[in-house]
Amino acid sequence: MKNLKIITAFFAIATAVLLAMWVLGIISNESTKDAVVKVAAVSGIIAALSAILQLLGSGGQKR
Repeated sequence: MKNLKIITAFFAIATAVLLAMWVLGIISNESTKDAVVKVAAVSGIIAALSAILQLLGSGGQKR
């Protein structure tokens, strides 16, 4: 199961990076959609990061 979590985290990071690159390309091409695109990018990256943190921290952060 440990390998599955590592693979999932890797794909989450890769997805966040690809999403960020795609969004930056859209922003540089069409400045009219800045607000919507930035909000979508930030929410997607935050979702990916929170998923990674849940996967990595689920074992060691129980209080």
